[in-house]
Amino acid sequence: MSSKFSRKNLALLNQQLEKDHIAGVVGFALFDTERRSFIALNETERREPIYSSDAEYAEEFANRTEAYQAMLDLGLDTNITHIIPLVYNDFFGLFPLPGALDGRTDRVGFFNINEDAKS
Repeated sequence: MSSKFSRKNLALLNQQLEKDHIAGVVGFALFDTERRSFIALNETERREPIYSSDAEYAEEFANRTEAYQAMLDLGLDTNITHIIPLVYNDFFGLFPLPGALDGRTDRVGFFNINEDAKS
C-alpha cells in the first residue's frame, strides 16, 4: 500500500479541511467499525493499537493527514478503520462529531459532514 496521496485524495482532503473548520472540529481519531472502538496507540517501541469505547482515550491527531499516515504506519485496514472528527464542549468533553459514527463515509474513509441522512 502506498503512503502517497493521489491528486484526487488531496482534493478531497482540502475540501474536508474547509468543512471541518466550519463544524468546530478540534481533532481527529481513528475508529474501527468492526470493533466499534476508538484506537489509541501503545507507547512502546512496537506502537500496537489499543481499542477503547471512549473518545477521550483515543489517539488524537491534529489533522486528517496525520491520522491517515498513522493508519498506514500501523497497517490498519482502511476499509474498516475510519477517521472520525472530534469536537469538544464543556459538558460532554471530547466526543465524535454528531453523526460521525452513522457509517456515512466517502471512499477514502473520511466522514462526509455535509451528506444528508438517508431515510
